[in-house]
Amino acid sequence: MSVMAPYHSGPARESDTQLPDEEYIDMLKERNSYQYNYGDFKRQCEVSVQSQANAFPYTILRLPDVLGPYDNQGAWADVLLRHRNGMSIPARVEEDQMRHRAKASKTFRKANKKHDYASYKFSVAYAPDVIDAIFAVMNSDKKAVLGEIFNIANKETITVKDLLFEIGRDLDIPLELDMTTRSPLPTTDFGALDVSKALEVSLLLAVSSVFVYL
Repeated sequence: MSVMAPYHSGPARESDTQLPDEEYIDMLKERNSYQYNYGDFKRQCEVSVQSQANAFPYTILRLPDVLGPYDNQGAWADVLLRHRNGMSIPARVEEDQMRHRAKASKTFRKANKKHDYASYKFSVAYAPDVIDAIFAVMNSDKKAVLGEIFNIANKETITVKDLLFEIGRDLDIPLELDMTTRSPLPTTDFGALDVSKALEVSLLLAVSSVFVYL
């Protein structure tokens, strides 16, 4: 998803597979080359799998930031440790962390230079729920899942500031936000995901709030 360009203002759907123009791609590479290359490798994997669909049955799951056990990015763990140690939490959301929604064009970008990125909502997923979704795919009616792509995330989206406040509330620790330092979350820039397709085939059952696991 880090290399795709949704041409609408709503949450990203599975059908949002348009590649942006070369100018926009250059901009994505310039602001975060690692994220772009990582996303492009995954896109290439999707294309490769889809090209061999007759010989290789597949189901593709697209994920946002995954929080919880086995966080290999370290962002989630860093936030919790800072809370528990009474340290201020970096909370500034920068441009490369939250992509402009709607048309990925030069005209749109010029008209939207001043964004309040801290107010942007994004999707997260809880690691055990991702595991449950994988098993749900394996146990589902094959006609419903084979050859399909599903967004897997919490139904509820949230801003960085609200997520940090909820963590502090649930840990019962006073919260001090550092608005001058870059937030470790989100680590992906695609923002909100539309999970209605996954809900229709019961790949997401109990997930209703990003707060229930804090």
